[in-house]
Amino acid sequence: DERLGEFLDGLLVLKMRDNELKGILPESLGDMARLVDLDLSGNHISGPIPNSVGNLVNLTGLFLSHNHLTGGIPLSLTNDTLKLQDIFLSGNDLSGTLPVNLANLPHLRNLFLDGNKLTGLIGQDLCSKNLNEEFFSLKIPNTKENTAQPPTTLPTTKQFVTESAYNDEDNTRLLLSPQSPNNNTNKQRNGCDSIACPTGTYSTRDGHDGVYPCEPCPPNTTNPFLGGH
Repeated sequence: DERLGEFLDGLLVLKMRDNELKGILPESLGDMARLVDLDLSGNHISGPIPNSVGNLVNLTGLFLSHNHLTGGIPLSLTNDTLKLQDIFLSGNDLSGTLPVNLANLPHLRNLFLDGNKLTGLIGQDLCSKNLNEEFFSLKIPNTKENTAQPPTTLPTTKQFVTESAYNDEDNTRLLLSPQSPNNNTNKQRNGCDSIACPTGTYSTRDGHDGVYPCEPCPPNTTNPFLGGH
């Protein structure tokens, strides 16, 4: 519904991940001024991310991974008055370059963009923020969806948001356990490849997440996008 945001303008949390939802995100989403968390990951939502998302001045978590979103990342998301801490946009069809002004978000701590069609470079100001440190330093505990795994296991980016970022019961953060370094390479992780492997490389992580560790593409192959698998 194009007027969805008008009807839900008092909502604090909108969490409808993995629900087979289809359609596009309406511009009225920006009318949900009190919204703190928006989680629509794992659906079949298409079209662009509306510019009006930048009006959500209380939003701390934007979780739109694993949909069919197209277009670029809205510049409205780079406003330094926003409270955004977590931006998960992995596994879509987003294109264009990464807005350098994302580095202006003062509270940003997690940014995942792999599995899109983004090109260009990640700005040094963004790399210097040392984003996604929680992902690289923590394990996730077993959950009902993860019963076949050991008591603790290295998270994929999808598990990081869907299983460990928020508790289904009360939306509070789970306590996670420390892990040993998550790589089989001698290359040191930096702030850029913590966000996405650069073009011309691919991720060697088991989860194919498009983040460190990154290796050059094999001969006669190439990867023109950031965060290649």
